Amino acid sequence: MDKQKTGYIAVYFADKEKNLVRDWSKIIQDRDFYFISKKEKIDGGNVTDDLHLTLFYGFNEELVYKKDDIQDFIDSMNLENIEIDKVGVFSPMDQEYKVLYLSVKDKENNIKKYHEELKKFPHFAEFQKFEYVPHITVAFVKKDFDTSKIAYNGPQFLRVKKAIYHVKNKD
Repeated sequence: MDKQKTGYIAVYFADKEKNLVRDWSKIIQDRDFYFISKKEKIDGGNVTDDLHLTLFYGFNEELVYKKDDIQDFIDSMNLENIEIDKVGVFSPMDQEYKVLYLSVKDKENNIKKYHEELKKFPHFAEFQKFEYVPHITVAFVKKDFDTSKIAYNGPQFLRVKKAIYHVKNKD
């Protein structure tokens, strides 16, 4: 199968707040983390070293010819602070783990509006079949992880450091 190049935009946070979230995440015990083996590499567990909000995933790199237009869009965005609502989990379909995340307050729906605007660029429809819910992934945890014992007491606001357009290969 040919590899597809898929683009995405990730929003990263200022180091101070990112480190406070990382410190908070240490309340999760090592035995509760779920690790995934991918292509002879272990992923999963606590992912706060790469703490980010995915603004859009699924650009079709074969059809995106004007990357400058995407960068211009990123540069025009006005995201200064991301407000945290609470901690939550979801179980991806057909997976043996849960995703522990911080839900994001999007009172003015600005994040969702940016996401919708980005759909104007060539993208894979398969990645847009579910409703976009802004969140920040903290960790991959085992299915039996009890989230009722987890209370978020990290920073209420995360200052946005930058948004970056990335490309990755999809098998």
